[in-house]
Amino acid sequence: MINDPIAAISTALGEAAISVVRVSGPQALQIAARVARLPAKVMPRMAHLVPIVDEKGGALDHGLLLYFKGPASYTGEDVIEFHGHGGVLVTQRVLERWLACGVRAADPGEFTQRAFLNGKMDLTQAEAVMDLIHAQSTLALRAANEQLGGAIGREAAAMQQDIIPVLAPVEA
Repeated sequence: MINDPIAAISTALGEAAISVVRVSGPQALQIAARVARLPAKVMPRMAHLVPIVDEKGGALDHGLLLYFKGPASYTGEDVIEFHGHGGVLVTQRVLERWLACGVRAADPGEFTQRAFLNGKMDLTQAEAVMDLIHAQSTLALRAANEQLGGAIGREAAAMQQDIIPVLAPVEA
């Protein structure tokens, strides 16, 4: 597992009804307790209506906070998602609040990279995430979903099992 928590805006930045800020890494829930007014018990995989607060305790936004306890999360680490209002300024302020509390801004693709490094998906599935995002046709969408489901990885693993007995004597 990687040692630093990361955060990013997971929805397209712009005016919308909802925006999502995602945080992944160690101590995500403990940091969330500094960023939001959490209920006494945060239940994994349940939505909790909370305010995100500034350093003085004033509300920046109100929305739904979801906690995914690792390894049962996308990245395999503890993950927090905050689903708030989708304005550009409010979303940016929510992200800045996480960053001010010791969370690092994620690099592009870093959540998926962590999922790969933590064994949540193979390399072909990680590549399929980008293919799915950039799909421009029904065929491309279908192919990306098949790849994300692990079809190519399973086929490659089966081929590897067929090739190893043949390759081993050649190598020897």
